Amino acid sequence: MQDYYTGVGLGLGALGQAVDSLSPQPQPQPSAIIEWPRPSPVMSALSLVGSALCAYHGYRRSRGSLAWTFGWFLLGGAVPFLAVPVALAQGFGQPTVSKNACRKRSRR
Repeated sequence: MQDYYTGVGLGLGALGQAVDSLSPQPQPQPSAIIEWPRPSPVMSALSLVGSALCAYHGYRRSRGSLAWTFGWFLLGGAVPFLAVPVALAQGFGQPTVSKNACRKRSRR
């Protein structure tokens, strides 16, 4: 005895074959690994020096705050050509100047 769905019944077997023939052929999947271009040795060295200089500047400027040190470290590594001149313009390693003398006295 024939099955109702594959036999003469509803004719769904032929429908499935027709749909399968219309589907596009499987496309090759792109590689999941993205290969980034390697930075030049000069840019790597500039980034390393910028990170070190900016980390020192951030530590001294914020009076030992590790969060600011880490932030300046990341900034110096990502954009050393921008971060190092900013650090120099701020007075390299000079602590920030508090403008409010009353606030300075209340911190004991």
